Amino acid sequence: MTKHKTLFFFGFVFVIALVIIIFSFLSPLVFLPHQRITIILPFSAADDAKTSLIPMGELIEHNAQNGNPDGHAGIDFGWGEKVAIIASHDGLITGVQNSSEGQNVTITNGYYKTVYKELFDLAPEIKLFAHIKQGDLIGYPKIQSIGGNMHGQLHWEFSSSSMLLDRLCPLGYFNNDSRIRIEKIWQAVPANDRFKQEFPEICNGKFQGKED
Repeated sequence: MTKHKTLFFFGFVFVIALVIIIFSFLSPLVFLPHQRITIILPFSAADDAKTSLIPMGELIEHNAQNGNPDGHAGIDFGWGEKVAIIASHDGLITGVQNSSEGQNVTITNGYYKTVYKELFDLAPEIKLFAHIKQGDLIGYPKIQSIGGNMHGQLHWEFSSSSMLLDRLCPLGYFNNDSRIRIEKIWQAVPANDRFKQEFPEICNGKFQGKED
């Protein structure tokens, strides 16, 4: 091997190694073997009958014009009253932030994480780097008046912790009970609902079937 070829070879190896190191730093778990986790819906079954749902991938309110070219990157659950929001899985609280729409909580479990947005009145135990168990209380949706009616909403995201994969469709991760529950909730949404008419699945577009 000539000197120039040797330098080119080692230069190429160096660049590849540097790229892997950078991605490993940004997304430390993406290259590691991981086991799928089992999650539950972030609210009690007692609240299912009064739950509304806006699906992933809808482009009516979430589109390129407002910075969401792939559509709605989570699922919105809504209620006309105060509903307890619970942890979908065990994990470490890696984010507690205030926003104009409420408080946001991020829970990480190895390769996976869930984000709970538009909350109010968090449980006292919800603190950065605290451990949480599946089913533990996180808080309550922020209740506000819309058109004279009281409404609370949870924007809920399930994703990998990798910047390369990001948002995932949660359907294949739900335990059997939660999978049945969310499908029944979606079935109960009227067929003429403005989201359901155009986006008939719980996970639409880029997010349909995106489970790993």
